[in-house]
Amino acid sequence: MNPSEGEPLIRLRGLTKTYGRGDAAFQALRGVDLDIAKGEFVAVMGHSGSGKSTLMNILGCLDTPTTGSYRFEGIPVDGRRPVAVPEPGLSFFDRPDQQDLFKLHLPYIWRTPESIDTLFLPLLNRSASGLAVQSGLVETDWYASPVNLILRKPQDSVHVHAGDLVAHAILIARNLRRPAVDVAPAHARLSRDARKGLADWDQQHAKDRNAYKRLARSRHGRVESDPSFDPARKPGLK
Repeated sequence: MNPSEGEPLIRLRGLTKTYGRGDAAFQALRGVDLDIAKGEFVAVMGHSGSGKSTLMNILGCLDTPTTGSYRFEGIPVDGRRPVAVPEPGLSFFDRPDQQDLFKLHLPYIWRTPESIDTLFLPLLNRSASGLAVQSGLVETDWYASPVNLILRKPQDSVHVHAGDLVAHAILIARNLRRPAVDVAPAHARLSRDARKGLADWDQQHAKDRNAYKRLARSRHGRVESDPSFDPARKPGLK
């Protein structure tokens, strides 16, 4: 396995297994090193008494090695202590203005290349099973920690199953971020046009929830009120 591919599904290092003690001791396995990647098919072959069954029993957690290490998806498996299987966790905020929010801790390390940030945001055009993820930009090239998502508390109970989508992650090059924010005065024409555009969009979207698709294909990013509007037709042509 190529070391650059990351942690394998199964990793054995210096694995031994000895049955019995003293003069009656029998060493079934002697310093086995093995890597098995996800999706890889492996056949264990050998003559009778070579330790095939012993190795399979250890891999299936039916037996424990005498010495050496066994890691499954990076988690130590030795049978002598409980395996710390990573699980999602929840935490809550103390500030009064954040009582309607909570934090979901996912047991995954999210690390991006240098100068690449991650924007976590709600699912786009998909249902999130009642979960409302709050958007947040994280400098994940150095802040290598488990993924923490901020969610708004749902009104009713929510059931999330394994494999359900809860959020989107978009990678953004840091040099494309604007370092400054310009705030237009409330009385400026830009502010009035922006408020009017948002109100028009909200009304249009309430009437037709597919309006955003035509918006993406329309001229100059406008939703045309004319039902006969054809975004593929060039201006001025009949």
